[in-house]
Amino acid sequence: MKFNSKKFSVSSALKKIRNGSMDLDPEYQRGAVWGRARKALLIDSMLRGYDLPKIYLRETPNSYESYEVVDGVQRLTAMDDFAQGEFPLPKSSEFSGFRYHQLPELVQERFDDYQLDFTVLEDCTDEEVREMFLRLQQGVRLNTAEELRAVSGGMNDYVEVLVASRFFEETACFTKSRGASRHVAAQVSKLALGGIGDVRKADLMKFYSDHRVWTPNASANQLKTVLNWLHVVFGETHPVFRNRAQSVSVTYLAFALWSSYALKDNEDIFREAIEQFDSQVANGDTAVRDYATAMSHSSDQGVSIQLRHEYLLAAMQPALERLPPKDKQRQFRTPDRVAAWYQAKGRCQNPGCDSPVSFGDFHADHLKAWSRGGKTSLENLQVLCPTHNLAKGAR
Repeated sequence: MKFNSKKFSVSSALKKIRNGSMDLDPEYQRGAVWGRARKALLIDSMLRGYDLPKIYLRETPNSYESYEVVDGVQRLTAMDDFAQGEFPLPKSSEFSGFRYHQLPELVQERFDDYQLDFTVLEDCTDEEVREMFLRLQQGVRLNTAEELRAVSGGMNDYVEVLVASRFFEETACFTKSRGASRHVAAQVSKLALGGIGDVRKADLMKFYSDHRVWTPNASANQLKTVLNWLHVVFGETHPVFRNRAQSVSVTYLAFALWSSYALKDNEDIFREAIEQFDSQVANGDTAVRDYATAMSHSSDQGVSIQLRHEYLLAAMQPALERLPPKDKQRQFRTPDRVAAWYQAKGRCQNPGCDSPVSFGDFHADHLKAWSRGGKTSLENLQVLCPTHNLAKGAR
């Protein structure tokens, strides 16, 4: 990794931001978080001639004079917002209450010509840039989601896919500022892959670090399926998901039940049970007081998560009696496969096909999908050629 010093005027830097050659939002960044008061104080300091700390850029590979901002996003965003008239100068300023376009021309020029010091990182890997970002932020209070975003690897990539799901985009209605959806998705992922335990900042950072070199497994794929299903069940902006703790617990509950019960086609049963329980919580029912406490106190500790899970399971018990259980065995036994192949005379049983298929190539398919409670038995087995079984899905 090489370091190169540069100077840009404010006007030059803002021109690069607006034409896209200086990226304020690389994937490890936390986005804009400064309030107007802090932005205004920065601009006033610049107009007084105070020096600012240097800004770190990464030279974008294979692109001349193109950069991503490693450190300095908040300052550059403040400058851009001020130049566009988004906020006035503070009361302590000589030009209190003035926005950029209201300033005398000479003062505007003082702002436009202010020289910014940059250090440009060249010939560096993504991992080196993320490490630099974390080191530079040690003096700035980042929240858990913002630090997680800077940890590269397989788990980071997987969680970002979850965050983009319709469940997080549309169904969940907790406050989503500063990466809250990423925080919840990371917590649920750790529970799904490792069972109930602590999901505090240190636990999640270790979880990400341990899964740098990792590709999604069966449990990870199941969690993606469950999130998509929850969106179908609850639709848009549902109050069950109004806070992060309950969002984690209800999602984990659905994940935990998925392998044992046919939740597909029984969405109403699940939703009604959860809504009835949530109504008790919202109305302050003393019977669920401990659950409510576990949502607001130490909510990311394993003890609290376990308590919430037990309450939700208890609330679901009457509904579980109405849900068909999934067969504990998903794969057909060899004797059943042999009997079914002979009964089908070695031909695909998909209507209109009848193509010959060898014993080694045929797919043993559930007539009633296993995910919907179909039994793994000879009576529920049909012989399909690979083409028709793969086209069928879990209908």
